[in-house]
Amino acid sequence: MTKSEVRALTLSKLELTGSEKILDIGGGTGSVTIECGIFGGKVTTIEKKSEGIDLIKRNLDRFQVDNVRVIHGKAPESIPDETFDRVFIGGSGGDPLIIIQKVYDLLEIDGVLVANTVTVDNSYRIKKSMMEVGFKDIELVQIQVSRSKQVGDIHMLMAENPITIIRGRKLG
Repeated sequence: MTKSEVRALTLSKLELTGSEKILDIGGGTGSVTIECGIFGGKVTTIEKKSEGIDLIKRNLDRFQVDNVRVIHGKAPESIPDETFDRVFIGGSGGDPLIIIQKVYDLLEIDGVLVANTVTVDNSYRIKKSMMEVGFKDIELVQIQVSRSKQVGDIHMLMAENPITIIRGRKLG
């Protein structure tokens, strides 16, 4: 699950206004999908794992979010052939160049793509793919969150894995 601090920065980078058509590739538990849905607009999420689909649907019910379409499938094959204003890639398990090319073709002008990565390798592949297909204003931000943990009668900050957030824009 994408931690709340990472979701906050991810949503900021998506630049949501509440009226966008949003695509979430690699829905996972649905945490980013639900935050986008609560914000407004129309959200489509794609998840390849059956357990993930079940969890997303339970979480949508739990948070009473009803503006989300859930697709059980893998990118890029399961990406609907329609336009989007914002795309979030939280996981794909596929070739980033093929997925990012398809996303670029479906994004409206001034559309935004945001991808979260855990590994340096994926950060590099996604950034390189975004540059190759024509995204502009590409930026990378790495966030490191630490959480307090009580050890005896003191508190320590324990580091979570750093997350790289990559954002790019499709210009006209």
